[in-house]
Amino acid sequence: CVRFNAWDIHEIATNGKRRVFYWTWDTSAPPQFYSPALAARDFKQRIGDYTQTIFLPDSTQAATGTVDGDVVIWDLSLIVDGLSRPDERRAVKIICLCPEVSLNVVMVPTP
Repeated sequence: CVRFNAWDIHEIATNGKRRVFYWTWDTSAPPQFYSPALAARDFKQRIGDYTQTIFLPDSTQAATGTVDGDVVIWDLSLIVDGLSRPDERRAVKIICLCPEVSLNVVMVPTP
């Protein structure tokens, strides 16, 4: 899955079953990416395979649907833990939206 950030034309998100990659670029440098880690122990629950990642309107947040019906919310964090930088997203919340139903399409209105 590839999603363009409608609110920041220099950012896209891609994801596979277990990782989300955030890509940024500008005209003077090659594309760069980071992939925040997320493990079951982080939220004390199992995390299903990812289906699709979207950017949330007018914010620094993104959301990723899972095959288990959960939505992982990613946002910038000011917590410095040695695993990520303050300008990188990390998982901040998991919402159980549709238990046992795969969230194959995740959408928000675009500007």
